[in-house]
Amino acid sequence: MALEVTYRCELDGSGHYLKVLSSKVAVYAGRRPKGDPLFRYEYVHDQGDGLPAGHLHVHAHRDQFTRVMTLAAVSGASRRQAAPDAELESARMSRIHFPTGGHRFRPTLEDVLQMIEEEFGAIPGKTWPEVLRANRVHWRRHQTGAAVRDCPSEAVRVLEELGYVVTPPSEGPAQDREDRLAAF
Repeated sequence: MALEVTYRCELDGSGHYLKVLSSKVAVYAGRRPKGDPLFRYEYVHDQGDGLPAGHLHVHAHRDQFTRVMTLAAVSGASRRQAAPDAELESARMSRIHFPTGGHRFRPTLEDVLQMIEEEFGAIPGKTWPEVLRANRVHWRRHQTGAAVRDCPSEAVRVLEELGYVVTPPSEGPAQDREDRLAAF
């Protein structure tokens, strides 16, 4: 397998942090990045209307995935091991688990619904754009709160950097949940 990784960055508006303008992580079946990848993850900051900033492209035909998965089983990849009578079942493309951001930063139902409209031409109702937007904002606010509960020390650091005064509770600050932060 070959991996091709590209990041384009600049300083953000504060001048203190790198801002990713675009990124690409592509996985190829061969030893070198040549031709089309099996799949690629991309992020484009100024993506434009109708397309998600973060997205996944699958290039390979299922036969290519089957070959790579079969080779993985032969090389000893434990997830691909199968009983002799179930070899074909274990090499099904549907058995691949593409990561999409872990516990907190995964795609929303609204993202999938908008993708169906944009990519497959579904005709939305008149209020669809406003409803999707409002629900996406609500979900992301909720997830931001959940992420803060997973890592309160980072929330305190950022709030203090923005000029807030944060007073820890009398019983002491909540501990970061390293298990959640490190989970695949």
